[in-house]
Amino acid sequence: MAEVGGTIKQNTVWLLANSPYHVTQDMVINSDVTLNIEAGVVVNLDNGVRIDVNGTLIARGTANQKIVFQPTNGTTLGSWDTISFSDSSVDANWMVGGVPIYAAVPLSLTQGYNAVGIPHPPGLIARMALSQITGGQIITQWNAGSQMWRSVFKNVVGDVLGNDFEFEADQGYFISVNQNSTWVPTIVLAAPKKTVSLPPVLAMTDVTSLLAFSAGSLSSASAAFAFRSDGIGQGYVEYGTDLNLADQASGGNRESVSNPFAATEKAHTQYQVLCQDQGDWVG
Repeated sequence: MAEVGGTIKQNTVWLLANSPYHVTQDMVINSDVTLNIEAGVVVNLDNGVRIDVNGTLIARGTANQKIVFQPTNGTTLGSWDTISFSDSSVDANWMVGGVPIYAAVPLSLTQGYNAVGIPHPPGLIARMALSQITGGQIITQWNAGSQMWRSVFKNVVGDVLGNDFEFEADQGYFISVNQNSTWVPTIVLAAPKKTVSLPPVLAMTDVTSLLAFSAGSLSSASAAFAFRSDGIGQGYVEYGTDLNLADQASGGNRESVSNPFAATEKAHTQYQVLCQDQGDWVG
């Protein structure tokens, strides 16, 4: 184990052969100085220790040899401070080889947060994607316009909630999963809605007569009618007491008629029907 700390004033390499490195005090990488950490190196940091980068920090691990920054044995997880980069630090750059990916491919997600930026089908939205991912918990996107994070997430019963958004080709995302899983970005078509067959709408025609007209449940306040017309139209029925007909039905004694409308029905079944689209007529 190599103990390190303080100010690094010249270009330095932390070798895998000397790993782990034990940072016992705050460390500063001076401007115009490079610290290169080899793949596979483990860096243990004491409680409250931080690393300030004013120059260049190169830490390039591999899939099989990861570079690990962790608390020194016996200290609480997350007890060391930060690795901070000042404005004078050198931005990282390196050549990337391989074949460009233009179509969605299987993506291996590791338990925890995964930074993702891969091709996806147009129209893919976060809620749809999270529903597809086994163990998916959260998908987060940085919105440059509002300068805020947008996220969708699953609640304890598995419902997908949050501020939905569409994936964009020039942005990356964070996907949180609670287990290792594989996901292929896919558009899932919604099930077609059930269609209800409605009767055809018929054209309006003239109404000139009522067929099989009958009335029931008659009272001074309401009545029920049933009839067929010889045309198609909209209308309404008005009824009332014809005192002349009531006189005829009751022998001229209006006071003996307990239901004037019933008297009207007895006297030749005369009603007034108003058809809104064709005018008034009596049948």
